[in-house]
Amino acid sequence: MKILCDFDGVLTNQVEEALQVQTAFLQTLAAIHPEQAQGVETLYKRVLQVMNENPWRHGWVRNGRVSAFANEDLFIRMNGVASCLDQWAYEGLYKADAWKKALMKNEIGSFVELLDLSFQKMVETTQAEQRNPLDPEVTKVLKGLLSHEVEVVIVSNSSTSRIEGILKMAELEKLPIRIRGNAKKYELGNEPKTMEVGSYFVEVDRPFYQKILDEEKPQAVIGDVFSLDLALPLTLAQQSGEEIDLFLRKREYTPQWSQDWMENSYFSGCRLHVIDELSVLVQWAQGAS
Repeated sequence: MKILCDFDGVLTNQVEEALQVQTAFLQTLAAIHPEQAQGVETLYKRVLQVMNENPWRHGWVRNGRVSAFANEDLFIRMNGVASCLDQWAYEGLYKADAWKKALMKNEIGSFVELLDLSFQKMVETTQAEQRNPLDPEVTKVLKGLLSHEVEVVIVSNSSTSRIEGILKMAELEKLPIRIRGNAKKYELGNEPKTMEVGSYFVEVDRPFYQKILDEEKPQAVIGDVFSLDLALPLTLAQQSGEEIDLFLRKREYTPQWSQDWMENSYFSGCRLHVIDELSVLVQWAQGAS
């Protein structure tokens, strides 16, 4: 029996790390355009307001489409902010073009590139300061799954080295867990296909993630972002007729639309769960073994 487990937001609490990314992003903007530094917070609040008013239009943009929505987690919210600012700069709105020119003078080509740099700064700070963002229950849960002969595979957009470093900080590096980092779950293909989830249309054309799912053939998948983690395995299970358990790891930022859909939908052979605690996975493994 095999479970594919997302990392950030499932095994970690991303609140503090996401705040670091946000802070680095805004501080860099203020530093490179000092004559307008006071306007950074105003610009940021304006973006958040626009995204909140039209949440299905904003998020992690890949191949010209929204791969994951800005309200699905805190890292993705910053992806939405960066993409929105790049669009405003292109359209000449809210003086975003002036900020982008300042970025380019500092050899940063876009707001999205600035976000990538801000995320990398957070990763380096976590490593340098030996910060451990893992949830306290992770050690017990991982060992519990392994004791029930569940093969655990961490599949994450984060790099393998980042995940290995954090597990090592928690003295979990010797556990027989495979890690597939840089999974590119966010990458979309050239044949748009969506599934309707309430008022959202979630993309399921994810060739890199599909390759991993085809290779691993899991009996369960857990993630905290419906679009990135769960939509495609659900679609593939429906197409193949194979059974699968899908777990949405509920956090304080989990949007109501994905939680409601998971709790009120039924698909033959697909068991959908919304969980508050990781310990539920051990109970699941015990019942399935």
